[in-house]
Amino acid sequence: MIATAQQIAQVVGKQPGAVEVKVEQTEGLPAPILLVDRLKAARYGLNVADVEEALGTLVGARHVGMVFEGDRRFSITGRLPEGLHNDINTPQQMLIALHV
Repeated sequence: MIATAQQIAQVVGKQPGAVEVKVEQTEGLPAPILLVDRLKAARYGLNVADVEEALGTLVGARHVGMVFEGDRRFSITGRLPEGLHNDINTPQQMLIALHV
C-alpha cells in the first residue's frame, strides 16, 4: 500500500500547483474538537457543516479523490503546508464562502 501511495505522490507532485506532496499515515492520530457557535455562524448565513468543512482542511486534511487498484480503494487527501497548518493565526485569515 505504501508503494502505491508513493507512486501516486510522484504523479500528483508533477501537477501544476502541487507542492510538497508526501505520503503520510494519518489513522490513529489525535484530532482536535471543533465547537461551532451556531447562532454566530447563522448571522453570516453559515451552518455548522460550512464551518467544519473550511476548518477541516486547516486542522486535518480534505478528501480530494480516490484511487482504485483492483478491488481496493485508497483515499487521496490534501492539507495545508505545515507552516500554515501549525500557525494559530491561520484560522483568522481563512475565507468561508457565504450562501447569499
